[in-house]
Amino acid sequence: MKHLLKQLWIWYVTVSSRNSRWVNFNLACLRMLYKLPRMHAYIDRLVYHFQKIYKSIHADPLLKEVRLKNGLYMCVDTMDRLGGLLYFYRNYSERITQEFLQQHLQAGDIFVDVGANCGFYSLLAAQHVKPNGKVYAFEANPSVCKVFSQSIGLNRFEHIVTLENYAVANVSGKTLEFYLPSDKVNSAIGTLISNGQMASSGNIDTTQSINVLTVTLDEYLKNKQIDGRLFIKIDAEGAEEWVLQGMHNLLLQRIPYCIILESDSPDSVSCKQIEAYGYQLQLADIFTSYSRFGNYIFVNNA
Repeated sequence: MKHLLKQLWIWYVTVSSRNSRWVNFNLACLRMLYKLPRMHAYIDRLVYHFQKIYKSIHADPLLKEVRLKNGLYMCVDTMDRLGGLLYFYRNYSERITQEFLQQHLQAGDIFVDVGANCGFYSLLAAQHVKPNGKVYAFEANPSVCKVFSQSIGLNRFEHIVTLENYAVANVSGKTLEFYLPSDKVNSAIGTLISNGQMASSGNIDTTQSINVLTVTLDEYLKNKQIDGRLFIKIDAEGAEEWVLQGMHNLLLQRIPYCIILESDSPDSVSCKQIEAYGYQLQLADIFTSYSRFGNYIFVNNA
């Protein structure tokens, strides 16, 4: 019976995805269903099938504006995994990381977002460091940058958020291949590393890549005025070690107040790199109950 229902849903989505009115009707219905908390896991699966089928038919994103629960406005691709979750839930799932930033970011602080994706954390930071703070966001995928830039305009954060279409690495001014996700629904997965865990797990397509220009944080921030505290968030999908190597001088001088690193374990090479500079692990925001994958929040207590 479940298999039959799944096939009916796939058939319906395939047919209706060719008509924009039906697509909008489907989005409205799914958004109403998300108001039923006990149905979330089931509806997530329906949405994922909807997104995959839509992406197989249409090359362009299906953009919608959404007002999040924290008051921010975002332009999201509803047919992307992360964009869809933001559209339907009007929130992001990493609660501990969000609360930490909301409690610690102050007006005048500097927030650097490495691997910004659609910009949720950059916009959240801008909300708290304004009017005289700064956000420097880096996203290597130009199509994701295009969507993110619209969210900056929706919130009138142009004077706070600087969006750079660079890949942050351990060398500046070099053109490298940036490997795209194998699942077209998941734009959050893209990496400079072709032979790492992302590739072995099948999450990236090593035959599909774009050329991106690299920059190091040491080089980029060298001439920037840093009056407030410096917060750095790193989500580089396997290239975290390169990012940290490229900010050696910043770490050596203990300039960042806080480093938020997405990692599969607190024992990872990247986490140990940060601790070697004297930073202390303060919080862990674990994403699942069956692994240690999550955001690790390090603070300079000196």
